[in-house]
Amino acid sequence: KAYDVIVSNPPFFVEEVFCPDGRRNAARHSDGLGFDELLDAVARMLTADGSFSVILPSKACDDFVSLAAMRHLYVHRLTWVQTKASALPKRVLLEMGRDVRAWQAERLPIMDGSSYAAEYKRLTRDFYLAF
Repeated sequence: KAYDVIVSNPPFFVEEVFCPDGRRNAARHSDGLGFDELLDAVARMLTADGSFSVILPSKACDDFVSLAAMRHLYVHRLTWVQTKASALPKRVLLEMGRDVRAWQAERLPIMDGSSYAAEYKRLTRDFYLAF
């Protein structure tokens, strides 16, 4: 079966400290589902004009993008997620597809001073009662 849209928040911690709860480790650590296996499945199941979205630690971005390109999956959008504008990104949001496109990296700070940043609130307001 083929899909037009695939979204994944994969387990992605590598070489991190494990906790005693095996189910929590499986959800958080990449030893149960590696990037190769994830990308093989996406390459097999994504339609020709489909879209694949994933969230990863920022330090995994370059390797993931390289592995994806070997499967003819290319970046369409990339957003660096930062706790605040002056901080280094902790996460990256990737949207990928089968065609090569021009794209520019965006930044999304979560906090602006001691409150949530306006763009973050706009993007997440449907998921939080406090916004």
